[in-house]
Amino acid sequence: KYTGFELFESGLDLKLEEPTKPTFEFTPLHNQPNQKLPAMSYVGVYAGTYLLFQNEIGLYLVDQHAAAERIRYERIYERLGAIKPERKQLITPISYVFRPTEKDIIDQNQSLIQSYGLSFEPFQEGYLLRELPTWLEEKDIDYMVYGLIEQLRTYQSIDLKKLRDQLAKDIACKGAIKANKALSMIEIDHLMTELNQCDNPYFCPHGRPIVISFTLYEIEKLFKRIV
Repeated sequence: KYTGFELFESGLDLKLEEPTKPTFEFTPLHNQPNQKLPAMSYVGVYAGTYLLFQNEIGLYLVDQHAAAERIRYERIYERLGAIKPERKQLITPISYVFRPTEKDIIDQNQSLIQSYGLSFEPFQEGYLLRELPTWLEEKDIDYMVYGLIEQLRTYQSIDLKKLRDQLAKDIACKGAIKANKALSMIEIDHLMTELNQCDNPYFCPHGRPIVISFTLYEIEKLFKRIV
């Protein structure tokens, strides 16, 4: 676990993997009409979780897990809303054995489950998952299957908008970049570029902040450089 600052320096050992410095640096807002985050440059990471950026205004901390969660949420929410999701057939079906209550939910909501791109076929004591939406990553299959069952169990009278929102949150959170995961410069660059394209890059789907900032004035006041 990271216990302190890990500052970037352009003069690091040349044996480090390229790129040896981050490519991410937003250009001024007037040159990027769709840009939502301010122009800022990467300077390091604190506690293995909070990416540090700076500009002439002050210091910015970005929660890498919350940022990844927001990106995934918006992408998944949009795709869950597709009227006819594109599907892919699994060469090797995935076998599931559900508890009785879960089996009842599957049986009672087959058409709804299929509308999200999942196709279950009864097999022996369980089911075979034969199809899934093309956008769903392999690591997220179980998150979607059990997340959908859980949401259907929670909301007895189905509110499709709420179901879609909660399911997107479940999948996005569980598969997002974790705290204390070291990211390469390329990964940081990609993360921030994707975050800037989000409708709401400042808060995760659960309402927690993604970016917090300290102005130069606030920092200098803390150090009693100014009154």
